[in-house]
Amino acid sequence: MSARNIAIIIVITAIFAAIAFTMLQKEPGIEKVIITGTPGFTGSEDPGSIASTDSFNSNADIFIVIFVKDIKKDSVFKIMWTYVENGTEMPVQEDLITSNKEGSGTVSVSLAKKDGLHKPGSYKTTVLFDGKEPLVNEFNVK
Repeated sequence: MSARNIAIIIVITAIFAAIAFTMLQKEPGIEKVIITGTPGFTGSEDPGSIASTDSFNSNADIFIVIFVKDIKKDSVFKIMWTYVENGTEMPVQEDLITSNKEGSGTVSVSLAKKDGLHKPGSYKTTVLFDGKEPLVNEFNVK
């Protein structure tokens, strides 16, 4: 076998190895985002089986729980909480979280209360993950 044939075989093998490596890479992302009064999910639960809450009392604890899959270290989550009144959105809270670990699980953040209560009305959360399409949830406080 000539040196040229050996070089061609090596190049073809390297191309197949690169394709196989690329196909085996797991795409990091968000599986589901819910609004709830309970932050204590471990990530081992099936996200599809957990329902989001859409109404809270003004003294309730309110959490956004983000179920993540195969995220990389230093992934960035931006969470924006807004109060919606007559079609106008007013920022309430913004959280910027950088992952310090890789893997799957949950990220939980609570909405801060002012004077121990949330203002009654409509709210919206927007989650941005590493610049991907935003995920939006809405809920009400009575």
